[in-house]
Amino acid sequence: MLAAFVVVHGHPDLSAIRIVDLATGDERALDTHPKGEERCQVVGSDREGWAAPVWLRDGRLVSDGDAGLRVWNLEAGTNERLRPCRTTE
Repeated sequence: MLAAFVVVHGHPDLSAIRIVDLATGDERALDTHPKGEERCQVVGSDREGWAAPVWLRDGRLVSDGDAGLRVWNLEAGTNERLRPCRTTE
């Protein structure tokens, strides 16, 4: 599996982590935008929904960005926030 953050400049609503199964070519998007919680980025900015994905050695996917530090459950398509986002430049 490959995880990469994709941003479409001018369309921050399309920003997402893309998961690609290298064996099958299947691709899906994980929504990285905060929902009803504090965010670090301005709505509509190019960094809205920004997230850096990282695979842990145990196979879990985590991301850090506008929606905070999150651990993802790829089978269920859900995530859990471990801490709020931190404002960085």
